[in-house]
Amino acid sequence: MNNLLLRGISGTLYVALIVGSLVFTNMAFMFLCMAFGIFAIVELNTLTCGRDGQPTPVCALDVFGMLCLTSWAVLTTSGIMPYMAPVFSVGTCYLLYLIVRLCASLYQKSDNAARDTAYSLFGQMYLGLGLVCAQILAMFSAGLVLLIFIFIWLNDTGAFLVGKSFGKHKLFERLSPKKTWEGFLGGLALCVATGVVLAFTGVSERMCSPLYLGIVSYAVVVPVAVCVFATLGDLFESMIKRSVGAKDSGRLIPGHGGILDRIDSMLFVMPALCVITLLCMMLNFNINV
Repeated sequence: MNNLLLRGISGTLYVALIVGSLVFTNMAFMFLCMAFGIFAIVELNTLTCGRDGQPTPVCALDVFGMLCLTSWAVLTTSGIMPYMAPVFSVGTCYLLYLIVRLCASLYQKSDNAARDTAYSLFGQMYLGLGLVCAQILAMFSAGLVLLIFIFIWLNDTGAFLVGKSFGKHKLFERLSPKKTWEGFLGGLALCVATGVVLAFTGVSERMCSPLYLGIVSYAVVVPVAVCVFATLGDLFESMIKRSVGAKDSGRLIPGHGGILDRIDSMLFVMPALCVITLLCMMLNFNINV
């Protein structure tokens, strides 16, 4: 099959999976985040710990740790446990993971056991924080998360088209030779233009209801933040791949590489938007009071 066609089909399915989960129910998106976390932690282990990755029991431990980090919101919103119970139960399980993971490193015969342990704990923070923040935002408003993804995809599209046509000045040549300032500004312009149209036509407010962040936030703050942190997230993953001499994080998605190649932007965007959303909510509350 033609590589471009394969890339288009797999990309469309990926987008449909995210949009469908957000439209269907918050729990569907949360389970999707858990799946992203499992695949991504396996890919990251393989990247950072050599061709064969971590030993199977250790990799299974890391998967358990990722599930702990990404499961609390599922338990909270499902009604299986009282509201605060998931925080304590998941926190206890994650502390157990940390203890067992550190002890497991003692039994690794590799000379790089300390390095591999550091990579494992780094992976939990790097992947878990972004995925949990995505779930928190979805609890506030699934429409806001969908809007964020739309801006991420628009930024990628604008940066690619403008960068390919007019790109001359390298953005960060050491990590990503193909990225240019022209491409970055093209993605930024497309996102801000779309943000302004959606904000002043009321689409953003209806999408994010009942959450309200303000017209300026929808028109400028959110799209600008998405562009900046999506670019940083992409560069950070490029740094990881360059440090180990890899082109892609994996082969899970035909034509696109691994799942980490697809979620690298959101891993930086979601924590940033979590902070911005909370600040906007506090500001709007103070104004209303």
